[in-house]
Amino acid sequence: MNNMMVEQIEEYSVDSDTWKVVQLANPSQWIPVEICASIQLDERRILVFGGSDAQITDSDFCYTFDVEDRAVTKIGGLKKAQVCISLPFSYGGSVYAVGNEYYVKTRSLHRFDKRELAWNLIS
Repeated sequence: MNNMMVEQIEEYSVDSDTWKVVQLANPSQWIPVEICASIQLDERRILVFGGSDAQITDSDFCYTFDVEDRAVTKIGGLKKAQVCISLPFSYGGSVYAVGNEYYVKTRSLHRFDKRELAWNLIS
């Protein structure tokens, strides 16, 4: 089987126990990655960030995905391109995420300010 990157986002319905491909309002804004992270920001938006592209190059990309209008918006990226090795978590007005380079075990802690929609590198 070929290992290939898919250029889609899928949505799971708890009610019907099914998955479906989401038709993005602006698919040209989306650059697919693997080993990225995501977390709900508010009632409408999901933050998607980091990861590795098809050439196994770490990504600093960061997007918001609007679940109502299906639009992807690219926003300011991570301060250091990394894959995300654990689930991000939200505390107060920030999102925290642990990342590392794809083949390197050096870890970094990233903080995303929900009000300013901007990343900082803590360590």
